[in-house]
Amino acid sequence: MNWIKPLLPVRFDTNEIYTIVIFLLMASLLKLIPRRMEPSMFYFLYTFNIYLTVMGDYFLAGNPLNLYDTLDRNSGELFDFILHLFVYPMTMLIVLSIYSNGYPSYFKKWGTAVFIVLSSLFLVGLEWISAEYFDLYTYYNWKFWYSYMVYLITVSLNISVFILLRNYYLEKRTRVG
Repeated sequence: MNWIKPLLPVRFDTNEIYTIVIFLLMASLLKLIPRRMEPSMFYFLYTFNIYLTVMGDYFLAGNPLNLYDTLDRNSGELFDFILHLFVYPMTMLIVLSIYSNGYPSYFKKWGTAVFIVLSSLFLVGLEWISAEYFDLYTYYNWKFWYSYMVYLITVSLNISVFILLRNYYLEKRTRVG
């Protein structure tokens, strides 16, 4: 049973409880918000966001940069898997679901740009709450405005991939039907 010890939290406290609560909240929201995307598109974007999350944490939180840690350890633990495999991808899919429901059209000409800015601010707010009140993150040389820049890039990239996939499916549907 010694093999499992490095994966367990140092102590089960607020950050693990918060991880479970935020997982349940994101899963519920993702179920409630209508999605206007093909199931294969949804699964591709979900997997794409797992990849972005794992690679981002690998480069930013790992050596040699070591800009931050999540949860109790400076290496992965069980609740990191929950964050990487569920919470982070589901959060971005909620953003994409809201986008796919036409939210940017409320802002007319600058709709997508305003949506990206507001979504990134919202995500930074969630991160701040997670760090400040639930000790989900321990920052070393990381600033919140770095997170904002990362979210601007991540949301933009996700929306670009979403649009490419949506156009592909629309073109495919037009050719077939």
